[in-house]
Amino acid sequence: MSKKLIINDRFLDVMTVALSPKTRLLVGEGTIRSGKTVDIKNAFFEAVQDSDEEMHLIAAQDLDAINDNILDGFDGLLNIYPEYLKITRDEIGGFYIACKCDLPGRPREKKILLAGTVNANKWKKILGKTLGVIMVDEVNTASEQFVDECFSRQASANRPLTLWTLNGDVPTHWIYEKYINRCKIIGEAPASIRADMDKVQKEARWYYMHFTMKHNPIMTPEKIEAASRIYPVGSYYYTIKILGERGAPG
Repeated sequence: MSKKLIINDRFLDVMTVALSPKTRLLVGEGTIRSGKTVDIKNAFFEAVQDSDEEMHLIAAQDLDAINDNILDGFDGLLNIYPEYLKITRDEIGGFYIACKCDLPGRPREKKILLAGTVNANKWKKILGKTLGVIMVDEVNTASEQFVDECFSRQASANRPLTLWTLNGDVPTHWIYEKYINRCKIIGEAPASIRADMDKVQKEARWYYMHFTMKHNPIMTPEKIEAASRIYPVGSYYYTIKILGERGAPG
């Protein structure tokens, strides 16, 4: 594990759930600066290492979002695992991440595709492929067709795993009603979210974890207090960004 990572209990909890063979889907929802993307993307890397499949996927709104939120920067995967990951380009096609694997019995070289989630032209590269581990950042901004297609791309995988992150959105959003509310909650979650999710029958091996700024080891009490003053209490952005709950504008 890289020295650039600060390991806390929440990080270990995410790793434990994501890497369990009993997990099919893990959703991380919550506030801004809660560390959910950091934890989920590192779980993604470890899951790819452990997978029998050669091909995997990182997706976000567009390639800029993938680069900024997942790959680049001090805690980006390319910086944390430089000896394992290298951005590469196909002779015909776009960029992908070449991933070295040193676990016995696994493919030595793996390929992590990169895809935007909104426009089908940006993610058509996944069609016809078998994907082992899929991470979708801000899944609530993805198209419904894309999310549905991702599950179909894992149908023949030996041990498929899907990892999602998001801030709160409108409670009637299709991503909740079709998928997330069917997850079993692990740990604490706001009463409003628990009320929404308790109404729905649960899917085996689907799990949900709620994140707050207190889960992020770099967020001191002073930083959390300052962030809490950005938006008026009770406003839409205060609800979804600071409390990490679901809400609708107005």
